[in-house]
Amino acid sequence: MIQRRETKRGETRWDVRLYRPDGRQYSKTFRTRKEAEQYQATERADRARGTWIDPTAGRITFAEWAEEWFATNRSAWRPRTASAHRLALDRHWL
Repeated sequence: MIQRRETKRGETRWDVRLYRPDGRQYSKTFRTRKEAEQYQATERADRARGTWIDPTAGRITFAEWAEEWFATNRSAWRPRTASAHRLALDRHWL
């Protein structure tokens, strides 16, 4: 489904609302109706071909990735290296 809406600035936007195979809804916004129609057609064609990929399937936060990275590699590092990496993650990245 494509819906037209106005932003607070008075600009027109086009929202494409589609459903995943599990029934959950997802959407994407475009500046023009043509872009919205092209996106909708591509998504439907990908489903028909069996090549559709869930746009949210690969999302993971940096914190989750960093914790997994640290846990996976910790055994390969010397204790002081592991400590330095943990400190850097906690102080600067997380």
